[in-house]
Amino acid sequence: MPQNQQWILALDTTGARLNLALDSGTGQTRSQSLPLGRDLSTDLHTQLQQFVSPLSWEEMAAIAVLTGPGSYTGSRIGVVTARTLAQMLQVPLYGYSTLALAAAISAEPGAIAVSIPAQRHHVYGGVYQVEDARLYPTPLVADRNISILHWEAFLKIYETPLPHCQFEFSEDNSLKLVQRMTAIARQQLNSGQLGDWSRVLPAYGKPS
Repeated sequence: MPQNQQWILALDTTGARLNLALDSGTGQTRSQSLPLGRDLSTDLHTQLQQFVSPLSWEEMAAIAVLTGPGSYTGSRIGVVTARTLAQMLQVPLYGYSTLALAAAISAEPGAIAVSIPAQRHHVYGGVYQVEDARLYPTPLVADRNISILHWEAFLKIYETPLPHCQFEFSEDNSLKLVQRMTAIARQQLNSGQLGDWSRVLPAYGKPS
């Protein structure tokens, strides 16, 4: 890695907010959360450029992005932007599940069920094993779009009682998500796991 190429940029557009974080790997960090809503598609690139400045794009060592589930349009825009940046800069791209990162910031070590609201009386839900704050949680039950009734029934019959986090995309939680993304991406980068941009795709969370 070139000496000036040390920063990791994290990007999340899966909800109504544009969430960004930068981490130098040497203690310098920066993050912000903006309620862009419907203005995301028109304002993203301007806000991204302003956030990164005065750094140059050539100082980025890797990009991290939340792939979903979440907003269909937001997930697509975020992943396309991250893929374009990683390809242009020729740096690793790491794509992470929204539910996995929600589990990572919501739980002590152990298994946890996480859900976020979907449409038509559904939730996006999954079960993760959280081991270490620097590591990506291990999926125990794959992310799914499921009716609230079926999700509640699933939690009752799961093999062991689970803590359940109904994640809320507050400004504080949104900042924690992107900050944790930079930490996990840093660990993967330092361990030689070089994420391939072509393998990072939006996770829309189709109904199960």
